[in-house]
Amino acid sequence: MFSFHSIVLGILAAICSLQRGVSAGTDITCGGQFPKAGGGLAQRTDGCSSWSDNPSQVRDSWGSANFRGVCDEHNRCYYTLRANVDECNRNFCDGLRNACRKAYCRKIFTATVCEPLTYGSCLQIAETYCAAVRLVEKDVYAKAQDLQERYETCIAENGGVTTEAAQGFLLQTGTPLHETDDTFSFAIGDWNLDGRPDLFAVKKSNTGSKSTEVHILSGALNFQRFILQTGTPLHETDDTFSFAVGDWNHDGRPDLFAVKKSNTGSKSTEVHILSGASNFQRFILQTGTPLHETDDTFSFAVGDWNQDGLPDLFAIKKSNTGSKSTEVHILSGASNFQRFILQTGTPLHETDDTFSFAIGDRNQDGRPDLFAVKKNSTGSKSTEAHILSGASNFQRFILQTGTSLHETDDTFSFAVGDWNLDGRPDLFAIKKSNTGTKSTEVHVISP
Repeated sequence: MFSFHSIVLGILAAICSLQRGVSAGTDITCGGQFPKAGGGLAQRTDGCSSWSDNPSQVRDSWGSANFRGVCDEHNRCYYTLRANVDECNRNFCDGLRNACRKAYCRKIFTATVCEPLTYGSCLQIAETYCAAVRLVEKDVYAKAQDLQERYETCIAENGGVTTEAAQGFLLQTGTPLHETDDTFSFAIGDWNLDGRPDLFAVKKSNTGSKSTEVHILSGALNFQRFILQTGTPLHETDDTFSFAVGDWNHDGRPDLFAVKKSNTGSKSTEVHILSGASNFQRFILQTGTPLHETDDTFSFAVGDWNQDGLPDLFAIKKSNTGSKSTEVHILSGASNFQRFILQTGTPLHETDDTFSFAIGDRNQDGRPDLFAVKKNSTGSKSTEAHILSGASNFQRFILQTGTSLHETDDTFSFAVGDWNLDGRPDLFAIKKSNTGTKSTEVHVISP
């Protein structure tokens, strides 16, 4: 059995941070004064057991539950200047409980069923970690804030020593799909349930079937073979439609979300979902929403924001916003997209067509994070990834970095998925045209 004291030591020692004003993806030692700096942090995050006298007792994982991302996010929060300590701790405790639910609970139709013994034991461990942090929060938070302020002052005054870590390609390949254009939309999802992300190519118009078509390339075969090519009941579509994939009806198969932005019968942004189990031959939801008709200043994605097992709709408002920032508006899947569950501005300035957006759990805390991919006109002269933390309601960056991919343009489409099965979302850059292979290419980067 683990000791309460060792958990306190482990949690306290684990506290690291993401600095405002310090670009993530860099290693800044400030002239050697912060030798443990790395990844944009004054001290690298290392899960729940950093520097613990008993690291085997203060573990990142208990059974199938993984607490590492939650611990890292809490550490970053403490070292964010003027962060609300109560909010940091509340998100930490909620994140631990969510990790237990993710590991030991399953959605069966409308009910959530949990394994009683393992889930109960996991919650006991989560509450112990939570209590340990709250027990010493005042002193530890004050020390973290002081260290952070001194660190940022040092960087401002001395410049530090900065090195940029290169992000490598995990895959670069041509495919059997010819070069494509704006009549195609792309998404990532596990179509055949083999554990590997597959590439969905949605052909919107100029199709042989006179309908919107779905063409899926197998991830297990490095996108060298089609595993589905089909027309659908959805007519040919245009730029007033946006597409995404997610499991709407809990049958384990990814469904196709067609978001109709404007020129709708309901005078609102509409959601039309085609069933994956029917090979996209049947609609399982068609509805208007409380979101007005939208245009090209909006980008759309799906993900489970509130961890109820249903995909929610993320509407990212890029420009012409009331907050003068890129905004996130989330419609609840549980309400059939009839209710907003989050509407917020972000630290990201208003954006344009040089940005592409996607959703994925970067830090493994159970909350979807927002990936903002800056394609060109970047400081690093490369395609950049800027990731906003879902646990902070998109108020804090957890990564800002250049990549190994050169600056890109409208011939590229972006998505995220776990290509190498390490639990972290990777960045898929789909090169549609002007390729060396004369085909649509897939380039996968670990950001």
